[in-house]
Amino acid sequence: MLINNNKRNVFLFGADAVFDWNGPTTKELTKKLIKIGFKASNGKTITYHIAKTLNKLDYELNFETILSVIEELIVYYSY
Repeated sequence: MLINNNKRNVFLFGADAVFDWNGPTTKELTKKLIKIGFKASNGKTITYHIAKTLNKLDYELNFETILSVIEELIVYYSY
């Protein structure tokens, strides 16, 4: 996955690839993803609401799961 924030490109590789260069953990990335993004009318991010729903439904909560939900929403609403 490539994240482009107009300042730099970030590549996320699979399990344990980031340990050698002290990259962020899955838990850290998940926390950051929940804090960023578009805000709903209550001031919380959309990713926060997705994470909250995933938690209620007992899904494994990590940034990959949240991104998967966003991708599915894009696919659904693009038709």
